[in-house]
Amino acid sequence: MKAWIENGRVRDIAQGNPQDNYHPDVAKLYDTEVPDGTVSGATLVAGVWTNPPPPPIPTAAEIAAALEAELARQAAADKANYASLRAAAYPPLTDYLDGIVKGDTVQVQAYIDACLAVKAKFPK
Repeated sequence: MKAWIENGRVRDIAQGNPQDNYHPDVAKLYDTEVPDGTVSGATLVAGVWTNPPPPPIPTAAEIAAALEAELARQAAADKANYASLRAAAYPPLTDYLDGIVKGDTVQVQAYIDACLAVKAKFPK
């Protein structure tokens, strides 16, 4: 296997011949032979490629905390999305003002009805 080494660390490993898979400018970076089983992040220690340790397995409490944080993030995004959807759905204020200026109670009521429909479609 050919690897791209950067600052003494495996940046990437080519599956197959780099010349077949990459642009020539990139393929030339895969210039180091590494043994099977070597992974990205491995370093050369005393002539032997040493893989980095696996990431620690999170505890149940860490998973629960991450899930809670993600749910809070999603709730905040949903709230922001709700507000923008509701704001975009309202009819233009100029429709209401035009009805007031013209004394057109039908147009004013149509505006009010449209606003109430938005409130029903996107309740708080």
